Amino acid sequence: MATPPDQASSRVKGISILAIVFCFISACQAANHTEHTDFLTLVKINELKLEIYDQQGQCAIRMNNAPNNAPTSELLDIPYPCGFVRASKVPIAQTYHYQGVGQVFVVAGPLADKKDYRENAGVNFKHMCSNQGQAIIIRDSKLTLRKSQNIPLGFCHQLGFDEKDYYGFAYPVD
Repeated sequence: MATPPDQASSRVKGISILAIVFCFISACQAANHTEHTDFLTLVKINELKLEIYDQQGQCAIRMNNAPNNAPTSELLDIPYPCGFVRASKVPIAQTYHYQGVGQVFVVAGPLADKKDYRENAGVNFKHMCSNQGQAIIIRDSKLTLRKSQNIPLGFCHQLGFDEKDYYGFAYPVD
């Protein structure tokens, strides 16, 4: 038995609408997922594990030392999403150790708008830069947070810093 033309047309329209809705939902989920998939949010050094996570729209850090110790958590002064700064796309956090201070890490905040990049800015969109960041110091299984900073395109997820910048985070002048 053949389907009348009106029913066939309605069925095609219904399927088309479902396909459009599905594609729209998939695209939205993909956009949200790719927003920070390249951010480095987990660092392991020996028995120490540092993890960046979302706590009601703010970046937070959780530190687990040895297996028997309870985790330590702190709320950062930068919005989520965020991640550890690294010197390249390789998923290893850039860090420096200073005697008497500890291991210094830097967390970069959400990506700056693409329009914020200028031709002579010295950085480009592939560096995944943020206007916000904060240094974190680990010493003797204790977590210390430095004051967050707002610097236009100053914290790049995939560019890293010179050692002198880490020295400044380790020994702030404020």
